Amino acid sequence: MITYEYQCPACGADQAVKHSIKDEPQVACPQCGQPMKRSLSGGDSFQVKGGTVRSHVQQKQARKASEDMNHAEKVARQIKDTYQPKLREAAEKRLDATKPPKDE
Repeated sequence: MITYEYQCPACGADQAVKHSIKDEPQVACPQCGQPMKRSLSGGDSFQVKGGTVRSHVQQKQARKASEDMNHAEKVARQIKDTYQPKLREAAEKRLDATKPPKDE
């Protein structure tokens, strides 16, 4: 069932009515009894954020990309924490090997 918005052309009253997309009900104004006309409405299949329109699919894709980026950053930190001390030690050994021997 979809919620449609109706407006009375005589008195301007608004009313929301749920019905199937196939139905074309005759909706009477609750205030004056005149037939109401369906007005255009935005529906709820998108959200406006920051001046842009994003569908639910785009929101899911953005959320997934953000989660993937967070995971990649976490893995990169783990690799850095694991290998940085070993790389520093290896670099110091190479640096020590290139120094001339001390005269005693």
